Amino acid sequence: MTQNVDGLHRKAGTKNLIEVHGTVRHMRCTGTECRYGPPTGLMPWDEAQIARFQEDPHRGTLPRCTCGALLRMHVLWFDESYGSHRSYGLESVFEALEKMTVLVFVGTSFAVTITDIMMQEGCKRALPMFVVDPNVTDKVPEMRYITEPSETYLPRLAAALQEEVK
Repeated sequence: MTQNVDGLHRKAGTKNLIEVHGTVRHMRCTGTECRYGPPTGLMPWDEAQIARFQEDPHRGTLPRCTCGALLRMHVLWFDESYGSHRSYGLESVFEALEKMTVLVFVGTSFAVTITDIMMQEGCKRALPMFVVDPNVTDKVPEMRYITEPSETYLPRLAAALQEEVK
């Protein structure tokens, strides 16, 4: 699961990825009755419409859907819920939480709801939980902390897990 919207996990080849905060690769309609609007509608990022707006930013060049409503980046905004769009994968998150046996948090401030949900579930089930963060300030007693940079620690962890599977 990732909170990142930049698509780098997908580009890196991550399998079974849940992008719980959406992705900048897609846009969606703000119209609630449009097939490109919530709770399921999406469309690819329209670079031409964005470029037109950037070249001449005013109300008339704002990106618009085929239905005429405004388009927006498909990312979770602060006033929205994880259940507002199916692609945020909330159902998949809960399915994964039921099956998980260990939690590893990387690069999060724990300032968003989804990480809190995961941490609470991990605590409830007494799962081993790890935080990879070289700059930890506040520590939670239930977590184990790895203060090594993720770019050096995670490749070693992945290699060790692959050896374990063999």
